[in-house]
This record gives sequence, structure tokens and C-alpha cells, in this order.
Amino acid sequence: MLITKAVEINLHPIIIKHLEGLGYILEKRPDSRGIMRVPKDTKLIIPVEDLMNSSDYEVLVKCDYCGEIISKQWKKYLSQRKVIKKDACDKCSKKKQEDVMMLKYGVKTPIQTIEFKDKIVKSIIKYKIEDIKKEFEDRNMILLNTEYESYTKHLSYICSAHLDKGIQKITYANFRKNKGCKYCGYDKVADKLKFTYEEVKALFDEKGYTLLSKDYHNKDDKLDYVCRKHPDLIQTVTFANFKHRDVGCRHCKKEERDGKPKYKSILYYIRGNILEWKIQSIKECDYKCILTGLRFQDIHHLYSLRSIVKESTLKYKDKFYLKLDKYSEEELNNIVYDSIILHMNKYGLGVCLNRRIHTLFHKKYLYLNNTKEQFKEFKVRYFNGEFDDELEEELKSYNSIKRSKEYKILKEAM
Repeated sequence: MLITKAVEINLHPIIIKHLEGLGYILEKRPDSRGIMRVPKDTKLIIPVEDLMNSSDYEVLVKCDYCGEIISKQWKKYLSQRKVIKKDACDKCSKKKQEDVMMLKYGVKTPIQTIEFKDKIVKSIIKYKIEDIKKEFEDRNMILLNTEYESYTKHLSYICSAHLDKGIQKITYANFRKNKGCKYCGYDKVADKLKFTYEEVKALFDEKGYTLLSKDYHNKDDKLDYVCRKHPDLIQTVTFANFKHRDVGCRHCKKEERDGKPKYKSILYYIRGNILEWKIQSIKECDYKCILTGLRFQDIHHLYSLRSIVKESTLKYKDKFYLKLDKYSEEELNNIVYDSIILHMNKYGLGVCLNRRIHTLFHKKYLYLNNTKEQFKEFKVRYFNGEFDDELEEELKSYNSIKRSKEYKILKEAM
């Protein structure tokens, strides 16, 4: 009997989708990118019946045989009640098994069933090796054993149709179930799935291609064909790739790729169109991270990119949209121009940072509305050694100070 009535759970994406499917309305807030999400680490108390069937959550259960209170996973609780709606502790599991056998077969133990008795009888009966050899020969198989041990012991044989595959093994029990050479099985499946030349040609025609090859044997044959949009360019493909991987005309796909926008977000679109700002920022930082003196991977906006782009877009839209397809081509050209002007003239160059340092900055100051003042404060905190415990040895503040020009000049003067 189930004792636990309600549970407190952490909400992660799979659980959220499950609960919304049950009709739950969950509170959502915009994240750093403006997308509405359930806040991280949110917890919720729900009835135990609303847990997912695959949940590992531990619930309390009372044994229906002795009354002992036990703990078990919710998924096990459900699976163990499929046949009989009773719960049992480890000590009473045998009693429950007897109830299950009585319900399904009318007996208390498996050994009392007719199927079990038949299995024992079959394993005891001694078959003559001569008769077994004859059965194998009738199915185009050569038995190598000279003695027969039991129904479940493996027998060695060679398939006459697949001599190159060598010796195979099978139990007599499985042989009597009409099982045999696995390679013959593969051939049967292949024959059922095999396409005729006419069917292959029709599939090429259906997809807008003209098949040039005049015959077809199997899926690995290389077939020559032309695309009706590019009839002068002969291409080659196996039928397996053409059918299952949708390999078609590479020239059409290239044209399709060239016609698609490179970016989906306007932030990434603008980031890809401020090359001059990036070059000037890198030169200004002497081609290295301005804090550590090491190689840089990122260019940090002292005034957040999102704020700059938002300022540019609001001239042309009554609302700021992240999706690129919300803007016309003319609007995008104007927004790019205005963003470059703001980058170069109003908000100034960026600073080069080691990626680990850049990530640490945004961990402390997040990603929205970043300012120069924030970076100045971060710089002071960094050189005061406040973040040393969170950084690798070469990135720690005292090692960065040793690499600085000021330190080298001071050391030479001593």
C-alpha cells in the first residue's frame, strides 16, 4: 500500500514538459536572452501520482503481507504492481510470487506448470546423432558433432550456402525452432528489401534526377546520375546513400546554403559585421589579454552589445526583437550602420580577454547592461587576488602582475 501522498521535486526541462502536459501552469521569467523559462532550482510539491513513470523518486510503501514500512523507487512501485495490486517487502516477496503464479497459471510455483515440465522432458530426451545430422542436411547445413549431449548444448555446423563464413554454432533447441544460419537470414531480408532497376530509376525520377547507369545489383553499387537543374554535371552516389541519407545534387544544396541567412539572432548578425571595431580593439590591447598578458580568445564589450543593438533597432522598430527575420533587408543595413557608429564613436573599443577571465566576469556581473564601471571594478578585484581561488595557476593575479610591463621595469630598476 502506498503511504507517500505528495513529493517535492526539482523542476528541470523534462519534468516541466511532463507537468505542462498534465495541465500544470508554471511560473516563467525571462532569462538573460529574454526567453521565458521556469527559474533554475525551482521546486514544486505535487501528488505522487503525477510523477513520471520512469522516476527514481523514493516513496514509502507498506507491505500488504506483514505490514512493514519500506522504501522503493516510484518506477519499481509501478512495475511491481502490473500483475497483482499488492506490495511486498523482501521477506514477503516469495508470498507475492505465489499469488502471481496462482493468478496467471493456477499453480504456486513454476515447476508445477505444464510448460516447465515439457522443457525438462525435452532437455532429458536423448536424440540420435544420425537423426540430427539428417535434419541439418535437409536444411543445407553440415553438422560437425559426432555426439549429442543435450537439448541446450551448442552444436557446431557449416552452412553450405556460406562456406566462407566458417563454423557456426546453435543449440538443438533453437534449431528445432527453425533457427539456423544467420547469414541466410540476412539474405532473406535483403531479398525482401531489394529494389529492381525499374524501382531505382523511378525513385531518381521522383526526386528530380535522371539515372544514367543502365543496371543495378545492390545498394552499394555506384550509380551515375544528373540533376535536371544541372544537366551538364554528372554525379555519382550509392543507392543506400541516395535513399536513406537523402544525398542528392550537391550543386543545388550549395545554392540553397548560399541563399540562407548565416545568422538567426540579430546579436550574432551585428557581431559578424563589426570587423573594423574588432581589429582596432585587438591592436589597442597589443594582441593579448589586458589582464593576464596571455593569449586572448574573446573581445569584451565594455558597454553590452545587446544594449548597443537595442539602441540601434529602436530607431526602426517600436520593439526590440532578437530574431533576425523580424527585420527587413533595408532595416538590417541601417541597423548595422548605426551599430558600427555607436561602437566606434560613442561607446569605444572593446578589451581582449582570456576566455576563462571573460567567463568569470559575466559570472560575477551577468550578461545584461554591462558597463565600463563594472569592468573597472572587476579589474581592481582581480588584481587584489579576490578571484585567485577560482582560477588556474597561470591566470592568478600575482602571475599576471609578474608578466606586466610595470613589474619588469620596476625589477630592472632594483
